[in-house]
Amino acid sequence: MPLGGKAENDLPNAFKVIMYLLLLMWFFMGVAIVADSFMAAIERITSTKKRIFDKEFESMITVKVWNDSVANLTLMALGSSAPEILLSIIELVGNDFYSGDLGPSTIVGSAAFNLLVIIAICVSAIPSGEERTIKDLSVFAVTASFSVFAYIWLLFIVQVWTPDIITIAEGLITFLLFPVLVGIAFAADKGYFSNRKGAETSLVLFQDAAKHEIAAMEMKVLQKYGGKGKALSNEEIADLMQKEFGEKPSRAARRVNATRQMTGASKKPRASDR
Repeated sequence: MPLGGKAENDLPNAFKVIMYLLLLMWFFMGVAIVADSFMAAIERITSTKKRIFDKEFESMITVKVWNDSVANLTLMALGSSAPEILLSIIELVGNDFYSGDLGPSTIVGSAAFNLLVIIAICVSAIPSGEERTIKDLSVFAVTASFSVFAYIWLLFIVQVWTPDIITIAEGLITFLLFPVLVGIAFAADKGYFSNRKGAETSLVLFQDAAKHEIAAMEMKVLQKYGGKGKALSNEEIADLMQKEFGEKPSRAARRVNATRQMTGASKKPRASDR
């Protein structure tokens, strides 16, 4: 502890373990609050909208300026990974660009945690008897493939190409693979690898839609779900319209709200609600 000095050596080990653990958790929570303030700014940027003419609806509709897949792979990923990236940079710069005690585990450990633990929690959190489906398998396939390739590439450059050394060429190639991933994911999101080429997937419903736009959306819902003489109630139609066309909370908004709830703060509204 900053004020403990050598007197801490005489304290019981069990007490010191609890004290240091609580202090470490306090520091982590402070880092999370600062990082989520950054995420809130990113969410404000990526929630920007514009009006365009849609041929399918034959009217003006409201869409996001940022593509969801691009936003998640760029600014969202940067905001959520900022603490470990900065920690790794600080260690490298302070150690004359030699790997220290933390080393690549700062980044690889976080990625492995997201790949294994977070996915496991998301799967186990689904209530019994319910199911969830992946909206766009093409984007999922691209990001999943690159996730596995990233580990293989890291193993190759560290153990095969130049063992225990990361050269400038390896760093540049690794960095250039990032825009390749973003470009392929964007193309997949637009439907260039499926039958929905050029599809617009970020339609925003209630906040910005005009009456004639809502009427067109309602007609599409009735055509899709109201066949075979099935009558839909107003509540069912509204729920289906929200499911098909409604704006979903972004990754940044979910993370900020989770942190605020953990720290006892009030829920933060999305940028689109302000």
